[in-house]
Amino acid sequence: MIRLLLLLLYAFFFSLCAFGSDWPQFKRTSNRQGCNLNETVQLPSTLCLWVNFGSPVEASPIIANNKAYAISSQGILACVDLANAAILWHKPLSGIGNVSAPATENDTVWVATQSGMLYVIRGSDGTIINSFNTGSSILADLLLLPTGIYVGAINGIFYAFDRGGNLKWSYQADQAIVHAACEKEGQIVFTDGDQHAIWLADSGASYHEIRNVSIKTLGPSICSFMPPMIWNDTIFFAKGEVELLTDFTGVFKFGFNTGSMIGRITSSISRACLSVDTADGVLFIGSTRNGLFVLGAPRNWNTTDYYSDYPFDGIYGVNSSPAVIGNCVIFGSECGKINFFSKTSSTTFGGTSLWSYMPSSGKAISASPAVSNGRVVIGATDGCLYGFWNGTEVTEPTDISDSTSTRGDVSRIPAPGTWTLFVSPNPSATGNIVIAAQGIETGYAIVLYDVQGRIIKEWRNNGPKMQRIVWNRSDAAGHTVPSGTYFAVMKNRSGMKVQKFKIVIM
Repeated sequence: MIRLLLLLLYAFFFSLCAFGSDWPQFKRTSNRQGCNLNETVQLPSTLCLWVNFGSPVEASPIIANNKAYAISSQGILACVDLANAAILWHKPLSGIGNVSAPATENDTVWVATQSGMLYVIRGSDGTIINSFNTGSSILADLLLLPTGIYVGAINGIFYAFDRGGNLKWSYQADQAIVHAACEKEGQIVFTDGDQHAIWLADSGASYHEIRNVSIKTLGPSICSFMPPMIWNDTIFFAKGEVELLTDFTGVFKFGFNTGSMIGRITSSISRACLSVDTADGVLFIGSTRNGLFVLGAPRNWNTTDYYSDYPFDGIYGVNSSPAVIGNCVIFGSECGKINFFSKTSSTTFGGTSLWSYMPSSGKAISASPAVSNGRVVIGATDGCLYGFWNGTEVTEPTDISDSTSTRGDVSRIPAPGTWTLFVSPNPSATGNIVIAAQGIETGYAIVLYDVQGRIIKEWRNNGPKMQRIVWNRSDAAGHTVPSGTYFAVMKNRSGMKVQKFKIVIM
């Protein structure tokens, strides 16, 4: 009892002192609420940081003591002094397709990579202090607690490390662990690939399994749950799956203390961890097709209708977990836009956009933003890290890409030159339009939208290589898709946007 009391006091002191205005891990706190209402940003803002890593930045950045840390797909870890928008150091680590967000505290940075490595790094100069090889790819974001560092791996093993990076214990789940764990009152909760939620307590040299609950609720085994989020005594699991069967998706509520399902609150398809406004419990939920949903009294609205004509710059899919702060909610979207929205809205659809920024690349923004001392930092699949605050504007990126690397990243974003795509005829006045693509990997898809953002057609490559698609504008009932402008998006196996193009029917 005394040990438990001391642990709870330590955790409370840790949450007060370690975080402050910092954003030291994915979604800021161990409960993954993604909220700091003491934080505000000045809008309109200014692009004050622009760093080119040379490969997609899909892992969410972190911030502590005015320093931001981010890792690229090809394993370049960088430390940025936000006060001066200067690169303090950067170094190559292992792994290709890295998506795990680091964690930091007291000049120590912990990083997990796709190669299965956990690194303990000195934040001041990038020196590797220790490392551990799990032998299995790590996609999940790290969980930072007073008792250690926690993360699951593709081999289905959940690892517990001390602060020095030494293994304390491990837990074998049924299937792969690909998403971040969350924590409350010393209880660590995560999901595995078999749709089970596991509650564990760290006992020091070992673990105590509190419960193991099936959370399948609806749908086939291809459905997967995103990182859980805890608000009060409820765990929220956002659920999505590849084939976009909305009947099997949604956000589900489970009792933290019981493991029992409480209810389902939306059918939105989500591949992001939802966030909460801790003042009133309003939820912010990203949807892969329908923008950002805001649910809970007194606010209920979404960005479903927040679209515009060419160029393709509406909200559309949101795979970025929102950051909820005092004066706005911040999130990236698959059209490549970084959005700053009012948390309230006078309309059900559309919301109120306060400001936005769209890089010229138009590549997807799937990383989650980090916010600290009025500064917003977020990564993009165009290989760049962007920062916004009230400061000096930058007009060119600082290049820290590894020009000597020959490593590709075709598992998530095809390397330049590995695939080609063209549409013929375009513009078109014929009944059939040919979309020819060579070298497109298995599992990739092309999704066709109208200018309102509604899905018209979807083609998924289930064979070895996608070669030729014929779009017949007339369906079996004889209905013809009307003339106008349409937008097609190529998505990779994770649902991230790789390329976009326009089709004009005359």
